Amino acid sequence: MKSDKQAEVVLIGINGYGESYLRLLLERTDASLIGVVEIAAEKSSFFGVLQERSIPIYKSIEAFYENHSADLAIISTPIHLHTKQAIYAMEQGSHVLCEKPLTGDPSDLPLWKKASEKNGKWAAVGFNWSFTESIQSLKKDIIAGVFGKAIQLKTLVLWPRTEDYFNRSTWAGKKYSPDGTLIMDSIANNATAHFLHNMFYMLGDRMETSAPVKDVEAQLYRVNEIETFDTCVVNMQTEKGTELLFLASHAVEKSEGPIFHYEFEKGVITFNSEDEQPSMRAEFHDGTKKDYGNPHVPHVDKLNWCLRAIHDSEATPPCDYSTAAVHVQVLGELNAQLDLVKEFPEELKRFDSATKLHYVENVREVLTDSYQKGTVPSQPF
Repeated sequence: MKSDKQAEVVLIGINGYGESYLRLLLERTDASLIGVVEIAAEKSSFFGVLQERSIPIYKSIEAFYENHSADLAIISTPIHLHTKQAIYAMEQGSHVLCEKPLTGDPSDLPLWKKASEKNGKWAAVGFNWSFTESIQSLKKDIIAGVFGKAIQLKTLVLWPRTEDYFNRSTWAGKKYSPDGTLIMDSIANNATAHFLHNMFYMLGDRMETSAPVKDVEAQLYRVNEIETFDTCVVNMQTEKGTELLFLASHAVEKSEGPIFHYEFEKGVITFNSEDEQPSMRAEFHDGTKKDYGNPHVPHVDKLNWCLRAIHDSEATPPCDYSTAAVHVQVLGELNAQLDLVKEFPEELKRFDSATKLHYVENVREVLTDSYQKGTVPSQPF
């Protein structure tokens, strides 16, 4: 059933990434921002606009729901708050769009399922690529058997991050929050999480599922003074036998990626965000080609999808808590290995004092070579 009624939205967290949602919502005609939840709203560059428009500001999600109801609650807060806030919003009658990652704690997953089913509300998770037309089109072809059996999916992301990145909040790079809630913030759980999740999502047997993964083996490293890791080599296998290889690092001097190479029995799909005109390109063994477009663009798709789904039951978001669960489970496997995180050799460490960037001399070369060969590095750093 469809309706032209404006969706009433509450935005929980307006600083950091939440500001991108705030900017979009202030311009929408199909949604009404009826309130925001933020403990430091005065720090927002939109604070004056909120006051001018008389949009109420609350310090807590509980205070908002004491005064309002909402069709959609958008949660853009620190990782360790996601589960509690999402469940509370569903209990109050709201659908949820929660930023990735879903949670840092795999034991939270049954709580999301129970809250969603009990209250009859969906909980979408903001893995950007999953909502794009290009990814949706490609996945439909994969499910339809156009590419045949998946053989190996591999992804490389080299994104430098400075000290300011890790000092931007009290939870960046941390294992736990002050109250003991798991955060497990790392390169695989945050900045590059979209591209790790995408491998699971593309191999899901339905549009709203991800492929179960087993045999998670990892090499984890750090150059920054954090509690988790800023560089990873993760080799996995789906339950159907497809190999997955994920290589990512913040310990590099220059940005590159995401880049991926998805190999199937009938052809390959490649993507390189560094191309002049980035696009997912399929090349089949019979010589035919197909261009699926660029998923790596500024995204409003997840918001668009969720606003449609509020009034149209056929527009259910393609990535919800159950779709994102595989990512949480894999991160649980990695986080169980945090005691094995290795420090890079001192002789390879470098520091750019102008940008406050810590990087390692040969990380780019080692990970690029590993990606090209489709294997884990033959020698450790």
